[in-house]
Amino acid sequence: MGTQQKRSSIRINLLQLILLLAISSVIVVLVNSLFVSYRVQRDLLVSTVTQANRAYAAKLATSIDEFLETALQQLAFGAAVIGKNWNNPKAIATETRRLKHQTDSFNSVVTVNHLGTVLATDPDLGLVDSRLTSESSRTALEKRQGWISSPFVSSTGNLIIFISQPVFAPDGKYLGYVGGTIYLLANNILNDILGNHYYQDGSYVSVIDQNRKILYHRQSDLIGTEAPPRMLYQEVLKGQTGGTRLTNAENLDVMAGFAPVKHTGWGVVVQKPTDLALAPLSKATEEVLIRSLPLTALIALGILWMSRRITLPLRKLADSARNLDQPGVGEAIRSVKSWYFEAAELKRAMILGTDMVRGTIEKLNHDIQIDALTGLFNRRRQETALTVWEAEGRPFALMEVDIDFFKRVNDTYGHPVGDQVLEQIASLITHHTRNDDLACRIGGEEFTLLLPDTTAQAAYQIAERLRKAVESALFPGVGRVTISIGVALWPEQVDNIHEVMRVADQMLYKAKHNGRNQVQMAWADQTQKVRA
Repeated sequence: MGTQQKRSSIRINLLQLILLLAISSVIVVLVNSLFVSYRVQRDLLVSTVTQANRAYAAKLATSIDEFLETALQQLAFGAAVIGKNWNNPKAIATETRRLKHQTDSFNSVVTVNHLGTVLATDPDLGLVDSRLTSESSRTALEKRQGWISSPFVSSTGNLIIFISQPVFAPDGKYLGYVGGTIYLLANNILNDILGNHYYQDGSYVSVIDQNRKILYHRQSDLIGTEAPPRMLYQEVLKGQTGGTRLTNAENLDVMAGFAPVKHTGWGVVVQKPTDLALAPLSKATEEVLIRSLPLTALIALGILWMSRRITLPLRKLADSARNLDQPGVGEAIRSVKSWYFEAAELKRAMILGTDMVRGTIEKLNHDIQIDALTGLFNRRRQETALTVWEAEGRPFALMEVDIDFFKRVNDTYGHPVGDQVLEQIASLITHHTRNDDLACRIGGEEFTLLLPDTTAQAAYQIAERLRKAVESALFPGVGRVTISIGVALWPEQVDNIHEVMRVADQMLYKAKHNGRNQVQMAWADQTQKVRA
């Protein structure tokens, strides 16, 4: 009964295993191919986009360089004109106005003498004849050469950068400077260069100066603030050009390219969100997967057909093996068409072994013998059960039971009374065991109980109930008798099925050594394998 239950609980067969292995292999190969392809193309795309951003950053940096150089040249030309007409306020105002309106390079232009007094502005800022005391004005006066400032807030409240050129008289005397302002938050050529770029795919540009002040950003509220101290900014401010993938200040995974503006030491950074860059790749991978499905399905059908052909002979042989004790099984085995070597060899072995198996089954049936005195099974039945359960892999608990001081009973009351004690204990054992349990007398006052499919906790409870039942029973002519029990489990506690008897015997010895009339269980402290 237990064997049939064990067999029927195994639902998977060889055909299913082959199909599972083959189809899993196909799926793994397909997924791995798609994954490797995706990774290779992704890395290539990341490298390509990063290099493109680097090249574009370098192009923008060159454009900014050219713009700043042009702005300095415009101011230098204007400074020369003003220097020749220094004593002509109208000429100074005219040239200042021309510098402002010649191009959209500057949002305002100012001419200042060597004392810092404003001589002319365009547009009219209300600063004429006032003295400029800002740091940028003082620096322009001190440098007496072409100069580009860092971002600062002007006296009119605008966030600007200031570009100046010194004004010298024809005889070389320093007279002052002429300067143009670029409002970082207003329309001008610099903003046009940075804002109107040919990438329309989510890329954006930012520019920082030597002090990491943001000169341009798509988020205008960040302009004028200090950029975080990232390695990328450190490299570009050192004059390096390159590209990398990083998480930016907005917590976005981006691919960035950077390049320096050589004239000023500024850094230009072009960033593109990685998810936008990889979106086409994901769609391409999905398309590859869809196109590969028909061929994959065809391969799966081929695997199914071949698997059925391979497993059919083995399935028929397995069906015959399950019914070896049935008439006609030999003819059924011979009728199997074994078209490959392994199936043919298995078929031959089963034909040769049919008679042997039948004889073994008959021998096992005859070996079921009963102990004449107690009516329990004997040692041979126990060995047979252990062999069968080991072959089936059926777990069990083994209880070794020994009557305490039984020799004293025989010596005191005689062997006939001792035999009555054995019979009564056998009756108690039978009463406290289940239908599937196997109770054996293996000699003298020693009994064993084999409890199939029993946990350690359940075995302990059964043993304890038996011990209490014997302890509370009244044995005619003797009175009270007690037993000691040792319990062990297979395969939870030992790997070798024959070792389980040794472990149970050790537990029995421990029970007797500790005072008898008790159950000793091979818990985890002996084997570390008992299930609670």
